Amino acid sequence: KQYGEPYKHWFSKVEQRNMMLLGAIIKLAYSLNATGRDIVKTLKLAEDEDCVKCKVICEGNYSPEEYQAEKQKKNLEKILKKNIVFHFQKES
Repeated sequence: KQYGEPYKHWFSKVEQRNMMLLGAIIKLAYSLNATGRDIVKTLKLAEDEDCVKCKVICEGNYSPEEYQAEKQKKNLEKILKKNIVFHFQKES
């Protein structure tokens, strides 16, 4: 938002919100591969009225990805106006 201020008049409010949403999604997706090991195998989303549940199935130790995802989710929560709950588990 802060970097978009000089270009505020170029885009409508809806376009600005969509760009912020896409940026938050990209940052969250990047955090799910924080170590570069490609350990996330499946991502399942379920949406309730006030919450988005995200089940992440991983191969191996997922602690760094879990930590980074928890840090990045706040930005997306603010835009969606919903809580995001991650549930990480090892692939069986």
